[in-house]
Amino acid sequence: MLARRREAVRAAGRLSDRARTNDDVAAPPLRHAFKGGDFANWGPGSLNPPLQATWNIGNSDDWPLIENPQISIDGEVNNLFLPASEDDYIECVDNSGSDGQAFLGLDPSPGFTLVLATGDGALSGAQTENGTATANPTFASESLGCSGDTCSRIGFTDAGPDWKLNRLELRSAGSTVVSDGADEVEIERFSVLLASTVVGGEVGKDQFKVAAGAATFLASYELGGVPVMLPVSNATPIVITKHGSIWTTSTFSLQFVDSENAIWSLAVGGAKWM
Repeated sequence: MLARRREAVRAAGRLSDRARTNDDVAAPPLRHAFKGGDFANWGPGSLNPPLQATWNIGNSDDWPLIENPQISIDGEVNNLFLPASEDDYIECVDNSGSDGQAFLGLDPSPGFTLVLATGDGALSGAQTENGTATANPTFASESLGCSGDTCSRIGFTDAGPDWKLNRLELRSAGSTVVSDGADEVEIERFSVLLASTVVGGEVGKDQFKVAAGAATFLASYELGGVPVMLPVSNATPIVITKHGSIWTTSTFSLQFVDSENAIWSLAVGGAKWM
């Protein structure tokens, strides 16, 4: 049932909350305040000290099947990219789930970027005792009055055989209700973001295609205040075509697997980008 899935996510959230608030920390907290100028002379491996920390979470009745959980982080900053304009900087107001922002491996120079003018989505997946869970997320678009980073966007290099898809962001315009006909849950801040630049191919005049399975995305949302992130792939090709000043994407399907191994599909209807 959807209610069981909701409780499983909340249990994971309780473990995450303990990790964030536990005083039994074996290394300094991972906190650092950055401003744009701090990055000016950074290069690969230049962070000092490195990103290292360990949290001993402890046992709890909230996660009875997990004993003595521990979270360790050991890493370094290899490179940093900032928007050219400070107007494009994102203000972080939430220390849970990186303020809903994903750390993606994208080309910092996306060619040019278009904003979604119109488009819709249809989500379906988990089978419950009541039927198939479905939802119809509404994507933030110009027709709905989106602005800045709240908009769904696409970005690519418009160059024949070297064509690359550098950005594809589908962001919900509000909360999304998932229902199996009897039970329902409401998820917040639902988005699907291209995780890394993908090379496509020219298939006709002003028409380009990303092959099925070639693109990797990251789906994220909040359920009961708990952030969830899942890897996503394109189950069908993504075809992008120019029509005068407007670009369109043909209907395509994205798929991901949830924590209970249910396969979900997000069908993105014919979208227009300007």
